[in-house]
Amino acid sequence: VHGDTSAELLPCPLCHAPAPQYAPPYKDKKHYFQCGRCALRFLRPDQRLAPAEEIARYKLHQTTVEDAGYKKFVTPLLECIQREVPLTHRGLDYGARHHP
Repeated sequence: VHGDTSAELLPCPLCHAPAPQYAPPYKDKKHYFQCGRCALRFLRPDQRLAPAEEIARYKLHQTTVEDAGYKKFVTPLLECIQREVPLTHRGLDYGARHHP
């Protein structure tokens, strides 16, 4: 809910900028926030999937570089990481399966 100040005070989970702005509910009627720095749109913590639900949903995904929908989904994230993370840093693409 918009007036939930405890959720509004959470930093952005991607770039850690403070005080993301409330964003109107999407088609799924859940409540989202949007970061003013990196534009990440994310769910309120109490509306996120439980770990077991995340795993079940993840197993349904077919993430291949040939899939145009996958590319469209992941490109904004990769662009943000390229802007925000220095080239000297290293990272682990956890959960990418065997595809790049």
